[in-house]
Amino acid sequence: MRNKAKTSSQTTCYVIAYDIPDDKRRTKVHKLLSGFGKWTQFSLFECFLSRKELVLLRSKLAEHLEA
Repeated sequence: MRNKAKTSSQTTCYVIAYDIPDDKRRTKVHKLLSGFGKWTQFSLFECFLSRKELVLLRSKLAEHLEA
């Protein structure tokens, strides 16, 4: 189990919202974000990420968002 005090000083809360009309692409992005944070509302996630996790998430999102 992670130490909350230590974790909170090393992570930042990011609120990620998206509006993707394509069903397949939207589903893939939703599944990806589910691995990084908490689904709070339709197309809205709350993610507590370290700098390293943020870089990884952005890289993976770019794969799904570039046409």
